[in-house]
Amino acid sequence: MNWEAIGVLAEVIGALGVIITRFYLAYQIRQNTNQLQGDAIATINEAEVTLLRDFRDDLDLISDYVNVSSDWDSGTPQQQARAHAHFVAWFRNRETAYNLWQSKALPEAIYETREKFAVSIISASGSRKWWDRHHPMFEPKFVTRITERAGKQSFSSPLEGDSCFAPEHWR
Repeated sequence: MNWEAIGVLAEVIGALGVIITRFYLAYQIRQNTNQLQGDAIATINEAEVTLLRDFRDDLDLISDYVNVSSDWDSGTPQQQARAHAHFVAWFRNRETAYNLWQSKALPEAIYETREKFAVSIISASGSRKWWDRHHPMFEPKFVTRITERAGKQSFSSPLEGDSCFAPEHWR
């Protein structure tokens, strides 16, 4: 075997090594993407469960939420403050989901379920009043998206429409 043949053989082996390495890297990237999406979903879900636990553990919070969501101005300053804190937490969670979705770390179907809930919250007249006053604390693209989708719905109370607080969801 001459040196020229050995050189050609070495190039072929090198090319195969590059191809195998690319396939391996593609596999690793896919695995990493799946892991990141799983972590993103877990993070969003964990924060959501914590927020829902607040409702479970504090029936007055549910009452305050329903009251001010229906008519913001009818709530006492204490009810408004409690609802405000909860709204900020909910929408911060939704904003995080939006950012993860935009960066492709959260699947679209998962994000859309979270977005639907955010829209249902501000579709009630009192919640919408809160949103109109306080949405500047959130990212403008997120605000635009939620506001556009909420503009298509309007309820006088969170007990109407497709809200988790609607009675048909309690059964």
